[in-house]
Amino acid sequence: VEEDGSNVTCTDLARFTLFLDNLTCPFIQVTGNLQCGCPTKPVGLNCTLCADGSFSGGSKFDNVVVSVEEDGSNVTCTDLARFTLFLDNLTCPFIQVTGNLQCGCPTKPV
Repeated sequence: VEEDGSNVTCTDLARFTLFLDNLTCPFIQVTGNLQCGCPTKPVGLNCTLCADGSFSGGSKFDNVVVSVEEDGSNVTCTDLARFTLFLDNLTCPFIQVTGNLQCGCPTKPV
């Protein structure tokens, strides 16, 4: 949502990416992946909650609470799976440990 209250569409987002640098672009591409139906994740951001990529939702672990935000809202395994799309290769293994211990991921991070 823009400052004036108007909604940003996926078409608006696609036009906006033409002006982004290589550092900023992947973060907008994540939005494209999550909210606009883009079929692939951004290049260079290959983190998944489960080290083997197996967490896809639809399991008994989807709504398991892994932490609580400062505002009291719960963070579930599904939330964490979405968040991992933003992580680089250095940070990813730390989240994958939670995936393995709390979200039913069958493999430990490498």
